[in-house]
Amino acid sequence: MLVSSLRCALGPTYDVDDLKLPRGIVAKLSKIPRIFFYHSRDDKIVPFAHLALHAARLPRATIRELDGRGHQLGNDLSDVAADIRGV
Repeated sequence: MLVSSLRCALGPTYDVDDLKLPRGIVAKLSKIPRIFFYHSRDDKIVPFAHLALHAARLPRATIRELDGRGHQLGNDLSDVAADIRGV
């Protein structure tokens, strides 16, 4: 249902199937104590809606929604570094 919702939101020209997590990856990733996802709302390469797709499959992951950082997080990984220091 989430994938079909994303298809509607993103339109027919965007291939949502490329975003699917590989089979069995959730079980493998569950062995990692902390997982973080970072995504900027103004990313012009990967739609922000993709964050919800991965968050739904990995509910224990920490989600970092950023503003004004674009696709490469504005080449500023201070948020990532802070999370790494906190682990």
